[in-house]
Amino acid sequence: MKTSVAMCVLLLTIVATGCQRSHPPTVFGTWKFVPEKSTDLATWRYRLPQLSIDSTDAPVRVLLTWMERSQPAFVDTFLVDPGGQPLQVPIRSRLWPANWYMGVLAVENSVRTVRGTWTEHPRGLDLTSEQPVSVSQGEVLLTTRWELRVDPATGLLTLRESRSSRPTSVVMVFEPLVD
Repeated sequence: MKTSVAMCVLLLTIVATGCQRSHPPTVFGTWKFVPEKSTDLATWRYRLPQLSIDSTDAPVRVLLTWMERSQPAFVDTFLVDPGGQPLQVPIRSRLWPANWYMGVLAVENSVRTVRGTWTEHPRGLDLTSEQPVSVSQGEVLLTTRWELRVDPATGLLTLRESRSSRPTSVVMVFEPLVD
């Protein structure tokens, strides 16, 4: 009897390992922010980003949700067609969730242009957006580049964000959100 149980456990382990290998991690899914592996920004102590990426085909839908005490404080949603035409996203609010703490405001009733390309489908995706923002010196066109990569060994998603307004990149690391 013990031998049969041991064989069943071994067989299930082999099958489970085979299933994991047949489904390598992708950028798709919902991702929870890992602050200790990310660039340290004081503001993230109060509002933590959660990332969701899904698609059944093109376009890809990206949701960046800023969580405050386990509740959504802001949601930034946009579509992107990797390798296709740039998509226009209407800006309906002056609040710009990615920089709410710096006094940088979105230009209401303008548009954000979003482009994307697969670097290693479906584990690597590059996104570029251009949008007008309002700062104390006036209105400027801000370019933001996101490089999203999933490490097949760890299953972690790394988002490297570069902006035309700052000299260094910010690195955000996410792990799959398990309900």
